[in-house]
Amino acid sequence: MTVCVMMMMMMMMMMMMMMMMLMMMVVLCVCQLAVIRLLLQSCASDGLPTDVSDMIQQLVTGQPDGWLVYKIGRQAARYSHHSLAAAIFAQLTLAVSTFCCSLRIK
Repeated sequence: MTVCVMMMMMMMMMMMMMMMMLMMMVVLCVCQLAVIRLLLQSCASDGLPTDVSDMIQQLVTGQPDGWLVYKIGRQAARYSHHSLAAAIFAQLTLAVSTFCCSLRIK
């Protein structure tokens, strides 16, 4: 095998291990942000697989810490995963507008 093929295989194995790590974690924390950042960075040139993108969106959905959600969206945009970033920011915008509306009602 050539060195390039071996590097691609190692990269794919690393991505699979990261996906498994992400699936085991339930609540986002700072370490998960680092793992997600590394995953987004490693897929920057090839594009993010749809199942990984869906998994990240599921992790972000319902997350009470909006600041971590924003950081993940910012990292997705930074590494050219614009559709994922748009979905994250749309969800975050909806959460903020819902919070503001609930404050006005009270």
